[in-house]
Amino acid sequence: MLVAVDGSPESEQALRDAERFVGEPADRIVLVTVVDADGCDGEQLARVRELLRRGADRLAGSGARIDTEVVSGQPAQALLERIEADEVDLVVAGRRGRGLSRALLGSVAEQLSTRSPVPVLLAAPVAVPADRPR
Repeated sequence: MLVAVDGSPESEQALRDAERFVGEPADRIVLVTVVDADGCDGEQLARVRELLRRGADRLAGSGARIDTEVVSGQPAQALLERIEADEVDLVVAGRRGRGLSRALLGSVAEQLSTRSPVPVLLAAPVAVPADRPR
């Protein structure tokens, strides 16, 4: 299983949903974060690694082997490349990620759901606090 992680509430929901699909201790979960194609500086890389570490800690009790990867590039394309390279059989992603409109399905989620060679589970909608714009 590959889980796209970006720190957004939708990404956190994807982690929660992924937990429900771990069936065997031999299962493998790959947590992937995509950074800008130009890379990132040391401080940004440290934040990304911490984000992945927290996600791995959340799934540690599942018994699955947890791997983390930081890749660079255009998010949808980079994730599609990881799907094939990691030979996963399920992708879990948020419906929207950081900075995307809440009114529409995020472009990364849309591209994954239409171009992925394996099933894509789009995480359950996240409840929007009353003070957060829709």
